[in-house]
Amino acid sequence: MKWTKERDKSQTHQALVLEPDEQLGPAFVEYWRRILSDGCANADTSHWTSLGFDIAERQVEDDDQGCIRAVFFDGLKKECRSLGHFYVRSDTFTLLQPPGEDNNTFNRRQIRWYLEHYTLLKQATETPEVETLLARANGIRSLPMQAATAYGWFDLNLGKPSFGRLPSEDRAMLDGNDPPPANPLKDLMGGVVEFD
Repeated sequence: MKWTKERDKSQTHQALVLEPDEQLGPAFVEYWRRILSDGCANADTSHWTSLGFDIAERQVEDDDQGCIRAVFFDGLKKECRSLGHFYVRSDTFTLLQPPGEDNNTFNRRQIRWYLEHYTLLKQATETPEVETLLARANGIRSLPMQAATAYGWFDLNLGKPSFGRLPSEDRAMLDGNDPPPANPLKDLMGGVVEFD
């Protein structure tokens, strides 16, 4: 595994690039080290108040390599641009949709696959070094963490055996149902009020 810098128009991002045979467990420990060390070192200037993770998997052969991304957000839920994004890029982040698989079947499989990867991410925080860095970050100020699925965000609930409540659409899909129709009020409220 190797850290590289990726630049876009206005930011520099950190990417941990894995070789094909490298496992995610040790990589996620290194990933947490970088995220939390940089977050703590820049807490005064970045004003972070939360951390979010999302996965962009490779779904078809022509897609780029898949990744997981971490982003610090400020109190207004805007990206802390001074910190950039943190990636792990790996062929492991591949979830191909085979010909003939309907979208609902794929979406159910995708939700389970996301949760398996977020479980590995969560397990990496149980190492002494990462626990120390988490305590240091939370000693600066509380650092809630969420992860994304196709339908929304949920709390990682570090230190607890289960995740926070999944979005209602994800819960419906995992129960074998279609997701409920979109609620326009949910989008308008922007997370201020929970609608289920």
